[in-house]
Amino acid sequence: MGEAIADLPDLDDFPELKTNDEVLLTESQLLQLEEKTSFYAQMLWGLSEDNNFSYPRLWNPQLLTSSMRTQHNENSISRFAEMLPNQREPISH
Repeated sequence: MGEAIADLPDLDDFPELKTNDEVLLTESQLLQLEEKTSFYAQMLWGLSEDNNFSYPRLWNPQLLTSSMRTQHNENSISRFAEMLPNQREPISH
């Protein structure tokens, strides 16, 4: 499972995502993420020439989008803190 999401950035590293839905990654941040990207993810992104499953598209790999962080209220935080492993939270599921 870790390999499947290894190339996702730690959103806690981007305080601007508390108020904005996108952030421009620096070259070094992008290189760090690309180093963690599995071969399969590289194929899906169109970064690999082998068995490319992606469709051609224009996109900016430095632009991290749709990643605005949720601001939980104290009530939600305490409810989830009381949860046991493998237990389902009854209010928000």
